[in-house]
Amino acid sequence: MPSVQFSNPVHAFGSQVPSVSLMNIDGSSNVLESKLLDQIQAPSTCANFKMTWPNFVRDSASGLYYVEDRRLELYDATDSMAPAKTRMLGNRCPRVPRTFLNEDTCIPRVDCGAPVFGGEFRLTAANMRKFYELDNKYVYRLTNLPLVETSNPCATNNNRFVRKNAGSDSSGCAAPSNSQFPTIATAITNHLSGMISSERSLVRVIDLKDTSLNCYDAFDDSLGASFTITIPGSTAKACFTHSYEYEFSVFVMNDWVVNHPGNPRYFRESKPNPIASVAEHENISGNVEESVVLNFPSWGFHEFNFHNNRWRFEKYLVGSYGDKIMFNDLPPSAKSAKVVTSLGGTIVADSGEVVEVCSSPGEVANSPNAGHQYLLQKYSDAEVEFSDSLDQDHERWHSNHMVWNTISLNAPDQLRQRVAWALSSIFVVSENSIDRGEHVESWATYYDIFVSNAFNDFKTILKSVAFNPLMAEMLTFKGSKSLAYQVERNGVLLYPDENFAREIMQLFSIGLYMLNEDGTKVIDESTGEYIPTYTNADIVNFSRGWTNFVHRQDQRDNIEAEWDLGWIPNTLEPMELPTSEGRDVFPKLQLKVNGDRGYIGDKIARCDAFPSKAWLKKGATYHFRENSQSVMGKKDPDWWAEPETWTPRMALDPDTSSLYAKLCNFNAVTNRCDFKSTVVLDEDIPCDGTCEANLSIWEGITFPCECSIDEPRTVRIDHSPTLAPVWYEYVRQPCIQLAIPEPGHMKTVREIGEDSEYGNKAMCADTRLPVAGTACCDSNSQNPNHICVFKGERSTYSTSVDRCAAYGGTTCAWSTVPINWSCGTDAGYYQGSYSEDSSPGLRFLWNSQPCSMSVQISPDGNVAIIHTTGTMDVKERVSIDTGTYFGVLWGGDGSYPTASSNNCGASCTVHESTCVCPASAVTSVVFNGSQGMPTIDELVSKLHIGAPDPNSFDGTYSLCTAPMCQNNADYNVYSITAVTNDASIANAFDDKTIFEVNGLFLSNTASIVNIGNGYTFRNPPMYNSPIDQTQRDALYETDAILQHYVEHPNTAPFISTKLIQHLVTSNPSPRYVKVVADAFRTGTYTSGGYTFGTGDYGDMEACVAAILLDREARSGTLDDDAISGRAREPLLKVMHMMRSMELSTESGAKREIDMIFLTTRGLGQESFNAPSVFSFFLSEYQPVGPALNKGVVAPETQLFDAPKLISFMNGLFSLPAFGLTDCQWWQGFGSDMARYLITDYPDGGYFDCGLAENEQPGVPLRLRWKPPSWGGETNINNAPTSQIIDDVDLLLTGGRLHPSNKAIMQQVYNSANNGINPDSKSLKAVISHFAATPEFHITNNLMNSRTSTITERETPDISTPPNPPPVTGYKAIVYLYMDGAMDSYSALVPMNCYLNQQYVSVRGDIAITSGLLPIDASTSNQPCDDFGLHPSLANIHSLYNDGDASFISNVGPLIRTMDKYEFEAGSKPQPMALFAHNTQTQITQTVFAQDASAGGVLGRIGDTINSQEGSDIFDAYSISGTPKILEGAPSVSKPADVLSGSGVASFVQKAGMYEANIEALSKNVATSIYGETFAASMTNTIYRTRLLEGVVGGVSLANDACFNNAGTDIAQQFQQVARIIKSRDGLQAKRDAFYVSIGGFDTHSDNGPILTDLLSQIDDSVGCFASEMKSQGIWSNVTVISASEFGRTLTSNGLGTDHAWGGNYFIADDITDDGILNIGRGRLIPTTPWEGVWKGIAEWFGVESQNMGSVLPNLSNFASNIFDGADLFRSTNLFG
Repeated sequence: MPSVQFSNPVHAFGSQVPSVSLMNIDGSSNVLESKLLDQIQAPSTCANFKMTWPNFVRDSASGLYYVEDRRLELYDATDSMAPAKTRMLGNRCPRVPRTFLNEDTCIPRVDCGAPVFGGEFRLTAANMRKFYELDNKYVYRLTNLPLVETSNPCATNNNRFVRKNAGSDSSGCAAPSNSQFPTIATAITNHLSGMISSERSLVRVIDLKDTSLNCYDAFDDSLGASFTITIPGSTAKACFTHSYEYEFSVFVMNDWVVNHPGNPRYFRESKPNPIASVAEHENISGNVEESVVLNFPSWGFHEFNFHNNRWRFEKYLVGSYGDKIMFNDLPPSAKSAKVVTSLGGTIVADSGEVVEVCSSPGEVANSPNAGHQYLLQKYSDAEVEFSDSLDQDHERWHSNHMVWNTISLNAPDQLRQRVAWALSSIFVVSENSIDRGEHVESWATYYDIFVSNAFNDFKTILKSVAFNPLMAEMLTFKGSKSLAYQVERNGVLLYPDENFAREIMQLFSIGLYMLNEDGTKVIDESTGEYIPTYTNADIVNFSRGWTNFVHRQDQRDNIEAEWDLGWIPNTLEPMELPTSEGRDVFPKLQLKVNGDRGYIGDKIARCDAFPSKAWLKKGATYHFRENSQSVMGKKDPDWWAEPETWTPRMALDPDTSSLYAKLCNFNAVTNRCDFKSTVVLDEDIPCDGTCEANLSIWEGITFPCECSIDEPRTVRIDHSPTLAPVWYEYVRQPCIQLAIPEPGHMKTVREIGEDSEYGNKAMCADTRLPVAGTACCDSNSQNPNHICVFKGERSTYSTSVDRCAAYGGTTCAWSTVPINWSCGTDAGYYQGSYSEDSSPGLRFLWNSQPCSMSVQISPDGNVAIIHTTGTMDVKERVSIDTGTYFGVLWGGDGSYPTASSNNCGASCTVHESTCVCPASAVTSVVFNGSQGMPTIDELVSKLHIGAPDPNSFDGTYSLCTAPMCQNNADYNVYSITAVTNDASIANAFDDKTIFEVNGLFLSNTASIVNIGNGYTFRNPPMYNSPIDQTQRDALYETDAILQHYVEHPNTAPFISTKLIQHLVTSNPSPRYVKVVADAFRTGTYTSGGYTFGTGDYGDMEACVAAILLDREARSGTLDDDAISGRAREPLLKVMHMMRSMELSTESGAKREIDMIFLTTRGLGQESFNAPSVFSFFLSEYQPVGPALNKGVVAPETQLFDAPKLISFMNGLFSLPAFGLTDCQWWQGFGSDMARYLITDYPDGGYFDCGLAENEQPGVPLRLRWKPPSWGGETNINNAPTSQIIDDVDLLLTGGRLHPSNKAIMQQVYNSANNGINPDSKSLKAVISHFAATPEFHITNNLMNSRTSTITERETPDISTPPNPPPVTGYKAIVYLYMDGAMDSYSALVPMNCYLNQQYVSVRGDIAITSGLLPIDASTSNQPCDDFGLHPSLANIHSLYNDGDASFISNVGPLIRTMDKYEFEAGSKPQPMALFAHNTQTQITQTVFAQDASAGGVLGRIGDTINSQEGSDIFDAYSISGTPKILEGAPSVSKPADVLSGSGVASFVQKAGMYEANIEALSKNVATSIYGETFAASMTNTIYRTRLLEGVVGGVSLANDACFNNAGTDIAQQFQQVARIIKSRDGLQAKRDAFYVSIGGFDTHSDNGPILTDLLSQIDDSVGCFASEMKSQGIWSNVTVISASEFGRTLTSNGLGTDHAWGGNYFIADDITDDGILNIGRGRLIPTTPWEGVWKGIAEWFGVESQNMGSVLPNLSNFASNIFDGADLFRSTNLFG
């Protein structure tokens, strides 16, 4: 209970405030002045406390008032057997949804259901009051609800009339409308006449449903009209008023009591809760209605408030006032035994149902003793958040960081935390891409994946990441839909999102290039190039495997929620895959490994190969269900199960069914079923009973029917006279069907219903699979009807034939069949049209029409399956031109028919650019025994189809015991014919033979698809059915895809290398990587007699042990090695400082670590705030200097730029001096919102920085470590300075401080040791200075300990002439980089030519067709004379019209020109790692497409200019990080200056006063590449900052207001460029290059508002910059060039676009799929290489022709589209 001040305690509480005794939290009074309730003082009792928040108390000891804080009251959800929670959950048990993460914890429980009540009661005021008095339930009647969106009674057949003034309306209404609308009065009277006479006078609400009132009302006169009615059978009158549909309805309002939006205002004004006060106020009048009637306000937004949110109240509806209500029909929250019995009801049973309770590992209750310091609230408690006087003040958007900071700093399991951070840096999610920054629990749950599984297994990590909602938002695959869904639902060709499919391979599992076991790249011996792990075709292929993922729909308690008025996505549980056409079901190729490739689903058994009644065989699996709804199968419409009696499923006979016995698991002690969450049959069991199918399930069908069905969905268990039935869902084990069934096994299935616009389309199905229902015609093949045994039943075709024969009919080629509501459909109940999302229910019935399959073959050899069903229309998913293409494994030499020269072969037809060929599957025996026993390698390489366990066939199979079989220990052979001797060994090999190999069962068959003309391909498997999709099969397929990634040979060395780099060294040796990768593969690692790991592949414990215990991690000798170790990450350095120097409160009380804005303040790193999925730095980063010279990487040094180094120093010099605060002009790491002493008013209690510096109380979090050598809080031992420095050295740099720096530290300590608190001052100074030592920033030795020679580095010359002459001939290049790949096809659009039609057609839903800004291109060589600029580019449009901007079409990285045929054939060299952000960024900026590690093109230009001039006239500036483009030749170029958009970063007071010391600590040239990189960067930062501060610091611009009004980061960057250009004379610069950037262009999921906003920011910035350059008179000497790593697809993925190649401005060619440059999905091969653009720029900048080859090494490879300076420049600029 935090203390609080309010003006009128009695008014606020509603009565006298109880007096209590309180106790401190954790024994300390230092936690926000909050206390715990200890005892209630007489005469007050618990009865004096209200059910609702807020409750106020008066502390008897201090006299202060305190307010109850129940916002964060969480329960423990880790125990599935936890008892029901009375107050928190209304007698419900803690439950969470069942998922793959917790299914082992699930337990069906009989003690968690609501009781079964008997009897009824009337909803009167007195009865309603009982709910509050006995159970604290606010049961209210709502009145005065406005008639929002209510039609007049004459205009609708559904109306409510309410008797609002019963007891005072004996004379009728004051102004009745009987005469105007007599038919309405008659209808009300007739309704009363139909009631029991004793009830007529008691009725208060009349609902006329489906009743026409036969009146006309053009002016809404009847709306809200009143009618005088004479009660039938009496002379009494009553007044009934036309009312809103919920007027006088009774609701349980507890949810609204808490979440009413006006609560915070009432609290702040010291007023009682406005909703609760109805029941809680003191009733003076004695009228009980005052306590149960909630009068709805008529003012403000209330008019629409209830109506717009009525859905949230409906689940709490009790009934209509005055009605009789069955006790058992009460909402669950109102079912109280005390209330029911007091109203005359009975308790029939303690529980009415069995419910499944699943726990949530790690979801523990909060401890009141720990206080509450978060702006966090759980579901149903949201609105209290605004009362911030109860919190430790902080920005709620930083609570997630606060959790990470606090746990990472204080957790006792630091190794686990460190590994978790490393994993989170690989599997990145970021607030920069996910708009959930204000949440806490979502981020914590995601991070817990790594904490929980740091030593578990890699597959669990990868799967948990893939199914996490934050990752789905981060990489935009949430809601991605299949092509089939988009075609059939929306009529457009929209493709699945490719983002996650790319990054899960590139970043999360296998990397870009094939690796040897030791992590070195595999080189293709034929080309000398690295071998890519995947192609873009693979990305397209796997993108189909990441479709239809959505948030889990189950809302639940005990989770965080910011608002309770709308649907709250459950971001804690893994996502689900609801059954719908949104999931792509078609085959998917595996990745090519060592030249081999297979299909996802290889070596999985065929579904048609299992024995009959597999669901009764040993190993069959059943999941507990609380209703008849299928979860793993195809979902059924909700109306099927509401009520279930309408739609009976398979009911098992308790007396005769063996399956019933297994599922019931009868317990003789309790005399009832002991249900299990998952039941796996431990033996084969018989089926029970036969029956015949019928039209109506309850007519003519006598259960049991187990022997008459092919496969159940859910089965019902009737187990108790008082408990509701339970269900179990049969979950078939993973199996596949072949894409093309064998001849003779195909028949048509057709949609149910008679809707010609939507239904009745057909497909071809495998007759052996139960995928459709049964339709039977009469003996004349007429009058089809749908029959079944149970609702939703699917059967095989042969079962349907038998069913129809028994029914007295036959199957036939019916055209339409009526919907049979008893057997099921996917139409809305009695609506006649199919459900909106085309997903739930039963859609197809068998049809006797023969059918066939063919394939449509694209020019690149992919195929789409085409169905032919006679004259019937087929579904679009299997129609020509709208099917889904997928890769296949072509036979022979891999060739396939093509449409080139209109020749697809004799059996095929040419269709535009494709071939359409008939497809026939042939399945044959692979091994026939003629060659003896096959080897295990032959089995594995040639057998691709799995088989069921032969033991599941009732003794049909025999294990081969012949000597030839027994002597082969590698595998077992099972055959139908028993083989006991070698003479009959041939009998062991036929198409029924099953091999058991390494735990897998393989069928001795192969299936080949023949399409004629000698072309064949291996018949691909599919997990899911195109006819009847299920979540079960989608999950199986997804798991197989993940397993494929995990088992890829690259995964072990790739992940091992990543973790080694994050934990030990940036440049591990191949030996080291192999040791760790071997531990990953084998799952074990042994060191020092200890063995780590489980022995399972991907074991993280073994992997981490190998990383940390290997000699390369532990050898002290290697500390002297220049490349051993690594640079340290900024955030980890801060955490290290705070942990080792003991950041804590004075009392020791726990307090959250609130560090905010670390990224924006310049540190460069903050939890959950990486700039992109590539994390904070690139693993391949090579800084200029010794790392680049040696060809090694130093990833973390990417954060060693000037702004970040200065910000780090400012923060670390502030921390010892002020504690964790924001002192030093917001350069500290603390929060500027912090109120460390909470007062009784919201804005009080902030600390004073001056007092903090002088160690006055007020800042609880300080560094409180004292050197052991001191012997106490001060240096009472008079320890020598050297010993004190050694103490600090040990903790902060591991004893690695170099003697030269140690001497500086001793000087620092001694110099500060004076005045007040001299020891403390000295220690603070030393700790601050340690943060500036290079040793603190690296993990190896700064200097080789065996080398005594020390070399001081040369200091930069920053002298400038006192009166510098004007610079002549000045030129500048400003490089604007649009990070993320800008969608240039939305920036520049063709108009008024054929390309416009192609553009609109190909772009589909993302095409821009209006608002374009026209530009004239008639003087260009473009195919269109008119183009349009994006509407946001008004300034650039003006620049173009003024001749100051150009657009270059289809630019991209190339090594040589090529077309798509050359690309597909690989006949010409291609840029490295196409479509990968990081590699393509480097290649775009190096303009050397075959080498991403080359220097940057601007760096090479600068080197060349300097060489030509014989002096350094070129300077480079980055206003955004450390880009590749400015990087020059090693040991030649000076590093670029890195500035921030806000100006020249500088040291603030604390760091600034020691600037000379900071410089001295880095003065010596280090042998460590990391230490030298830091020291050189720090030295350069200090000197260049001094120069730029002096020259640029005070510069003002004519257009400062323009930049400031733009108010964006990119505007600030351009503003800084303009200031430096204006300072050119003082800097004596003749050639400048600038780098500015703007991110956010990776628009996979939003190609509209986001792109518009980003382009607007660019346009504003360029407009201001151009104006400023013109005002400086320098515009003609400055050029701005924009670039992006690649273009984006022309086609849409339904939400945005995916990665492509060429683009940037526009393409001048055919942009359809037939175009010579289109390599798929609108990915265009560039026609203009970047060399073509840069040649003209370099020439304009001054590069001489003889040096152009060194600037652009590939220039000679191109003969066209190479621009000279004259082509690009008049005397002005380039924007393109």
